[in-house]
Amino acid sequence: MNKPNASSTNPNLDRRAVLQLAAGASALAVAPQNPASATVLANSWEIVALSARAAADYIRRGELSAERYALVLLDRYKEHKNLNAVTYIDEARLLEEAREHDRARSRGAQLGPLAGLPIIVKDNINTVGFPTTAGTTFLKDYRPKANAPLVDILLKEGAIPDAVAATRGTSSSLQYPAHQSG
Repeated sequence: MNKPNASSTNPNLDRRAVLQLAAGASALAVAPQNPASATVLANSWEIVALSARAAADYIRRGELSAERYALVLLDRYKEHKNLNAVTYIDEARLLEEAREHDRARSRGAQLGPLAGLPIIVKDNINTVGFPTTAGTTFLKDYRPKANAPLVDILLKEGAIPDAVAATRGTSSSLQYPAHQSG
């Protein structure tokens, strides 16, 4: 009589069955999966927990509006203003651009991979319509007339710049060697 050994509890398990099981597990692991159901997306905390990729996918498919996503993120930002991570935010611009993404999607427009995704731009990256001070009072009124190439790429892919991240100190000595202190 064959007794199962310690490594096998099913005496009918052969090599083919093991390979089929492994192939099935591998296929499941690489198959696209929805991180949340439509029911979960009604919950603001679940929306905040979405990765950027998942949020953009939901927005492109119309399962989450860009405006709803922006509103949830704005609420989260307001809860944590005390962190002083943002020096400037344009809520009205963010919401209008989010609505425009939603309208474009409803018209059947092809949306980019970052569709409707709000982004914060560091204070030393030129973004039209936003102050770019590099953390210095000397540039407090500077508003660039052109975007940095990075911002143009993000816009082309569907991202929505909505805020400027605080920059601590100055990086002017790195950018302008003539201004180094002696």
